[in-house]
Amino acid sequence: MRTLAAPRRWVARAVSGLIMAGLVLALVGVVRGVSSLGAAEAANYRDNAAGPPPTGFGEKGVRLSVGAGGGELVLTTDLTCPACQAEASRNVAILRDAIAAGQRSVWLNVIPARATSATNATAVALWVRLVAADPEQALSHYAALSAALHGVPDDASTKDLVERLANALPAALRNQAVAKDRLEPQVSSYFAARVYENRTNPGHVPSLTLDGREVSAAQLGLPDGSGPQSTSPVVCHPEPTARSCTITP
Repeated sequence: MRTLAAPRRWVARAVSGLIMAGLVLALVGVVRGVSSLGAAEAANYRDNAAGPPPTGFGEKGVRLSVGAGGGELVLTTDLTCPACQAEASRNVAILRDAIAAGQRSVWLNVIPARATSATNATAVALWVRLVAADPEQALSHYAALSAALHGVPDDASTKDLVERLANALPAALRNQAVAKDRLEPQVSSYFAARVYENRTNPGHVPSLTLDGREVSAAQLGLPDGSGPQSTSPVVCHPEPTARSCTITP
């Protein structure tokens, strides 16, 4: 029996070594796969960001004002995310206060963060048309759309959704609400670039950033009395009271 112990130990060690080697190789493969995926996404982003923006849009969404003192304040939000809808009035007030202060350039960056929502796709297509038709009223249009979409199911009937959205708009713009829920490739590429940027930092909506760094209204010293924003990314659904929504690829 003693003479068999050493060979058995050798076999056990050999098998263990093979298993460990296999695990290491598998891990290396996963790391390489993730690295390749990241490189591919970065390459896609560069291609998407290189194209011209839709009418009325810029590299950070819709610019609402040009500040005198430097710095760029950007609100990134989504039209159907429950957290964004819940925060819409407060965030609109923050932007209006920032515009009135006149020190910073202010941007409204509406992105299709919830890519699986048919309702969101229709709303974003309408958003593009509204900005092209009347960019000076972009902030008011965002507020109206967000309110009109509150509580609307993700798979709402296009006809019902368009009617509801049209009724939320000024009479002069109601003809913009048409049953068209697909974006042109150029416009899709533009939004894909903005979504990628948000996923990279800070990775959730709504988010308020100053020169790329997430901030709160309190840190900005804006007189809207809103207090600091939550910066903890949580999943939108099924919890409608979430303070922010994670960005889905």
